[in-house]
Amino acid sequence: MKKLTDEEILAEMKRRFIENQRNISELKILNEQLMDVNLKLVESEKLKSHFLSNIRNEIINPLSSILSLSQSIATCDNTSHKTICDQAKFISDEAFNLNLQLNNIFASAEIEAGELLHEFYNVDIVGLIETELQRFKDFAAKRQLALDFENHLTTQDPTFTFRTNPEKIKMIISNLLVNAVCWSEGQYKVIIRAKTSENNLIIEVQDFGRGIAPENIPHIFDRFKQLDPNIYSENRGNGLGLSIVKAYIEFLEGSIEVKSELKKGSTFIVTLPQPPEGMETEGFSTGGQEFLFGDSEIF
Repeated sequence: MKKLTDEEILAEMKRRFIENQRNISELKILNEQLMDVNLKLVESEKLKSHFLSNIRNEIINPLSSILSLSQSIATCDNTSHKTICDQAKFISDEAFNLNLQLNNIFASAEIEAGELLHEFYNVDIVGLIETELQRFKDFAAKRQLALDFENHLTTQDPTFTFRTNPEKIKMIISNLLVNAVCWSEGQYKVIIRAKTSENNLIIEVQDFGRGIAPENIPHIFDRFKQLDPNIYSENRGNGLGLSIVKAYIEFLEGSIEVKSELKKGSTFIVTLPQPPEGMETEGFSTGGQEFLFGDSEIF
């Protein structure tokens, strides 16, 4: 066996020292990454736990109210007309909120399962927006808010249609309206604008409420994320709405921009391109409803 020289021994010790230092450095990086993953898992579990607690309140409470009031109306012979009207209005409001929550849960499940379908129609965008505004009229009125529509689509072409998916456009608009109404304060309004630019559809929803802090804007589209974490907050919801908006916009290959200033309000700007020619389903959509035809029935 060859006897190592002092220089060779020192060189080998130096090599092993450098290798150990590199291993320690890599282990440190792995530990930091593991800690980061653990923190994210803890945060994810907290968000999911809060979501489940919140969703119980958002679904069970309205459903209980609907059942209780319905039974009261059905079994009481001496109830006054005004009381019946008041109870019917309350049932309608609770059913409206319950419908919003269930639609978002089903949409989120569809997104999670990767089951979004490319179904496009020639959509009457103005009719769809007007239908949604009418549907949300009472919801906004409860907060003393008016819903204004600035229509720039049919000023030159009264028959304007846009090739897109009406169901997803409805969900995008409804969730942006819910967000705008819930974060508005005082007697004012929410504005929805519709226009085109370079063959793209532009939809803007503007409120004049609390606004969003710049550091919070990147997180508002996170799933289950709510800027107001209180389960019993005056702002009802399950933290899914804006995440669905973003997912649907990306599915339609569009984009969304948020402009906001604290105490002055926010504007959400949605830009959607038309899909390539020939991708639309045969038929058209008006007011968000699809109407399909055979080849001989299309007009």
